[in-house]
Amino acid sequence: MIQEITPVAQKTAALFLVMLCGIIARRRHLIDENSTTAMSRLLLYVTQPLLIISSFELEYKPSLIATGLTVLAVSVGVHLASTLLGRLLFFRISDGEQRKIFRYAFIFANCSFLGFPLLDIIFKSGEGIFYGSFWCIMFNFYNWTYGYSLMQSKQNSKINWFKAFVNAGTVSTLIGIIIFSFRIRLPEVISDTLETVGDMTFPLSMIIIGSLLADIDFKRALKDIRLYIFALLKLFVLPLAAILICAVLRLSGAVPLMAVIMCSMPSATNTAIFADAFGADKSLAAELVGVCTLFSVITIPAILWIYNILIA
Repeated sequence: MIQEITPVAQKTAALFLVMLCGIIARRRHLIDENSTTAMSRLLLYVTQPLLIISSFELEYKPSLIATGLTVLAVSVGVHLASTLLGRLLFFRISDGEQRKIFRYAFIFANCSFLGFPLLDIIFKSGEGIFYGSFWCIMFNFYNWTYGYSLMQSKQNSKINWFKAFVNAGTVSTLIGIIIFSFRIRLPEVISDTLETVGDMTFPLSMIIIGSLLADIDFKRALKDIRLYIFALLKLFVLPLAAILICAVLRLSGAVPLMAVIMCSMPSATNTAIFADAFGADKSLAAELVGVCTLFSVITIPAILWIYNILIA
């Protein structure tokens, strides 16, 4: 339940202002593509894993693990359902290379770069990152199996099974689960270090997103009607469907809120990264991510407001 929507909306707006700082810094050449890549690696392999581990330093409650596993199960369902919907919604796109980009961008959301900062705002008890880590187990696994295969050419299609199981997200989550389950109390100096470095994830992620958006030609992107339709489906129809399902089933609490928040996230930045890596249409991928992220400034608060009315 979101107790007060206005403070959440204000803090969400503050996140996007940090993103604006990233755009300005990139446009003023204070940071460039290489430094953005370096910051992304710092986030993925240092600050975010430490944030995840730190989030598991909670008072032991079996109910937390039970809820986390339920969140994981819902994440599996959402990703599989999004895959089916992606096939149904975009089968009319004749260009196969473009079709797979639309499908990938629809399935995979910006769960960590943007999702984690929002979870930290909405879940005041500090459990947001804890639950988000369980959600991202499926995201990471599915991204490096189905997503990785989808974005490649049919001739060279293969699955990266090693990265599917061994990646910074799953390893840090496993460490966190061990700390939580065995009630391990870390020395205060280590705990403080985890928290301090982990908290860098939030501003760093928004600056990275801003830097990535600074390269997009929005004048051209906003002329493509397909991007508007895609943004409507991704940012409004999908999370609204999640809200309606939760309302019909009379669900409440952390699990449906997690599902709605993650479904309301814009497309993952990996859309552009994979497109570039596999020689797909990088411009289209970047425009999808950019337009979705831009519109999410409005749609995320709107979705949370609707959730608050119908469910909370």
